[in-house]
Amino acid sequence: MDEITEIQRRTVGYWFVDGITETVAGTAMVLIGGLQLLASTTTNPYLDHAATALLFVVCLTAGSLIRALKERLTYPRTGYLACPPPGWRQRVMSILVAAVVVLTGVIAADHSEQSSAWTIVALTVLTTGICALLTRRARHSATRRYWLYAALAMAAGAGSMAAGLDPVTGVAVLLTVLGTVSGILGAVTLASYLHRHPVLNAEAKA
Repeated sequence: MDEITEIQRRTVGYWFVDGITETVAGTAMVLIGGLQLLASTTTNPYLDHAATALLFVVCLTAGSLIRALKERLTYPRTGYLACPPPGWRQRVMSILVAAVVVLTGVIAADHSEQSSAWTIVALTVLTTGICALLTRRARHSATRRYWLYAALAMAAGAGSMAAGLDPVTGVAVLLTVLGTVSGILGAVTLASYLHRHPVLNAEAKA
């Protein structure tokens, strides 16, 4: 790996050093996955709609919430550094993977009662897509925790297939497990970050 690439990875990794992204994403995944699990065990259609609505809300507001938390907690301590935008190849790859995951999820929701072969194929595609996104983030941010998340997602997907869960429930389990671990590790990382980096203004006044 050349020096320029290594510097780029470290710069991107700075965006994840405080654990805020994982805390927010993990909390959202637990809420979405939990609602979907409840919907799969009851006959209340509103829970399923609530999970879908929450997914859209998260997609629209997560970035703004993360930036607001960084402005409040991170930048006063270690200064401002914008996350470098991904290159066009990374954007295209992320869009393609996300599109495959979403399309497979939509098809899976309409064919949840199909054969076990279809269930395995759908869960495999969904799990692989999520792992690909996590692995890409791990590679481009030099953040080792994301390798753990990718392995955990693969294990949760394999466990869902072994348990014979339908694709929607299997992904709900994956999101709940992954979100729980991500949220906890993110919160621990954030607490450690806040402890190690006092507010710069407070130091100046002292």
